Amino acid sequence: MLNTPRWSTLTLSKGKVFSNVWQAIRDDFPANADTKIEFFDSSGNIIASVEGEVRERQLFYKIEPPSPLDDVPRGAQYEISIVTEDGPYLFEYGHVARREASFYTPGASLIKPNESRVFIDPFGRNSVGRKWIPIWGQPSMHSIGSGEGQRWGMGPNIGLLFAECAVRYYRPLGGDSFRVKFQVYAVPGSAIGVGGTGKLQAFFGSDITSHIGFGLEIEHGLVNRKVHTGVISAPTDLDYTGTANETFNYDDFITVDYSDIEKIYRVYKNEDILNPIIEWEDTDQELPKGRGYRHFGFAWDASLTATGPLVTAVEIQDYV
Repeated sequence: MLNTPRWSTLTLSKGKVFSNVWQAIRDDFPANADTKIEFFDSSGNIIASVEGEVRERQLFYKIEPPSPLDDVPRGAQYEISIVTEDGPYLFEYGHVARREASFYTPGASLIKPNESRVFIDPFGRNSVGRKWIPIWGQPSMHSIGSGEGQRWGMGPNIGLLFAECAVRYYRPLGGDSFRVKFQVYAVPGSAIGVGGTGKLQAFFGSDITSHIGFGLEIEHGLVNRKVHTGVISAPTDLDYTGTANETFNYDDFITVDYSDIEKIYRVYKNEDILNPIIEWEDTDQELPKGRGYRHFGFAWDASLTATGPLVTAVEIQDYV
């Protein structure tokens, strides 16, 4: 157990009691052991550390305010260690999410906040890469084809058993209006394996943890083949605002266009950028805008025996 650290997300709230318990998976925790959680900035420097109690079947933490955890920013990395007579073991690692009122203060940047940016990723590799940050579950690159025609598509690490995962790009856009084009690999009529039945979501104008923002979902089933617009409420949860029947096949392109003047999200398929397959107007201005709400990414909900549609390339540009 101690040689198989797991990845997860640790949720903090400023000014609140941090009380958490980690259960032993199989064996009891070692006797006379200690445990601590260390938090790191993007350079690997320790910015906070707290100690807990090792019980027979539990790691127990209770930290009351004021707490050093109040100064740990969302997105920071953390490690939970169990220190034994043999030395420290890594039990869990991951990143910090914060459930609290968000008052975004951007750090220093060489790029002006309102400078138009272009992001392109052709996914020509067998690893997700450091520019895509997991925020739920674990993503993976899946092989498509073989030999000289081999390509890669991003999807859930476990491409079956209704596995869920979500990723965001490591940098936000510079403005609130954008146009994104991404390629989807979906195998029509297949309920097994890579590109088969399942759901793919794309989210834009999101906060860093993907709990608010615009979402687009491709439902790729044997019977239900639809596209939905909606408001995201969690990394893989979408409250639908519109639905249209639409079938996606091998290597279809999707373009999402949003103008903050019109407050309308328009979704196009392939090269027809005059006739949207679905659109949604944020009439009541439900979605927040501005710095802190300009992240984008993808999420997946696999089916019982297939990954769902994969993303094989993405290009996104904002205009300010």
